[in-house]
Amino acid sequence: MQLFHYHYWTENVEKMERFYKSIGFTVALRIGLVDGDPQTFNPPLSWEDFRDRGIHFRIIEMRKGQVNVTFGMGTRDRFDHIGFLVNDRDYSSLVQRAHELEWKVDESERRTFIQTPWRFRIELQQRREFVLEEEPRIDSCTLMLPVTEKIRDLATFLGVTPLDTKAGEIQMVSEDGWSLTIVNGPVTQLRSITFSSGAVSVADPVGVALHSI
Repeated sequence: MQLFHYHYWTENVEKMERFYKSIGFTVALRIGLVDGDPQTFNPPLSWEDFRDRGIHFRIIEMRKGQVNVTFGMGTRDRFDHIGFLVNDRDYSSLVQRAHELEWKVDESERRTFIQTPWRFRIELQQRREFVLEEEPRIDSCTLMLPVTEKIRDLATFLGVTPLDTKAGEIQMVSEDGWSLTIVNGPVTQLRSITFSSGAVSVADPVGVALHSI
């Protein structure tokens, strides 16, 4: 089970793409709506080819090593989900635990989404072609959520043991090499991502702090 992905909605999709290109990511996919119809605008097309066409981009996907970042056009900056690569055994266990917690499960052939009580989703992805073999990978992630006793349900779902590191902060460490830190706050936000390699210490256009080990 590998943490590999995060997704945001934002008004600034071109700015997001330009930023992630600047730190070594490449564009894998662009899908946008033209008069309500979905069309692809993948490379070698660039923004100079379509910037003035009023395209409503549903998704732009960018990759670097084992990291997959997607974003789509929204009315404001809003964190939507994180994603895990899972095998068949992990998938079955996670879906079963989600049902036991009475969390909504939206299954499809492409991917499955689990709706958490904190207004963000968790994607379960079984297709490994969404990542490459080389580094970097996502080492850790920090989310801001309203911390209550219910936060233990998130650890139960992920199959990890929560560790109280300090007041208002809980860390969940997986045997698979990734960790998730929860900090207490009034709204749900993706606060930071730490990569396993690369000289990165910067915030992306939606305010997510990016670091490397």
